[in-house]
Amino acid sequence: MKQDVEDGKLWKSLKSGNLNALEKVFKSHYAYLHNYGLKMVNNVDLVEDCLQDLFLHIYENRKNLGEVKYIRSYLFTAFRRNLLYRIKQYNNKIVASDDVELRFTPEETGLTDREVFRNEVLSDMLNSLSPRQKELIYLRYYQEMSVQEISKTISVAPRGITNMLYKAMLKLKSDKISLLKLEKLITLAILIVFGNF
Repeated sequence: MKQDVEDGKLWKSLKSGNLNALEKVFKSHYAYLHNYGLKMVNNVDLVEDCLQDLFLHIYENRKNLGEVKYIRSYLFTAFRRNLLYRIKQYNNKIVASDDVELRFTPEETGLTDREVFRNEVLSDMLNSLSPRQKELIYLRYYQEMSVQEISKTISVAPRGITNMLYKAMLKLKSDKISLLKLEKLITLAILIVFGNF
């Protein structure tokens, strides 16, 4: 079944007061939202408070909520907006979305423990991107959101998202020093594999 149809049915059920639907939405998306929040602000309590507020707001206002085609996009958009507002209150200053900087850890590059140095090189490359580029990379490749979903989440036109992702990829490709380090690691790994053959 297509995701939008499945999400539509689940959302309709949630709006009618079905607690099982709310629980399913919560369990399916909480960990992803939590991780995203911690990338934006290193404050577990603030992130968890925002998440509790989000799901409480959804349930309490379920009858007044509009139709939702993609639940994940809706949740990321609402959570991001609420978190940015709370960060602003917490810091008692105006916070633009570009002021919040995500950080990638070596573990998130998806490689094994034996490749620690490669993990560090890749995370350094990702962390060299602008805050907006990091957020787009995170949403597109770590959360596997479509360009349309990202567009709705951060309120930027799809063409703008595509352009920013393209520029981020160009920046990563232009990091000659890091690419050279990776090339040496791969060459070494090949030599080790064939040396042990």
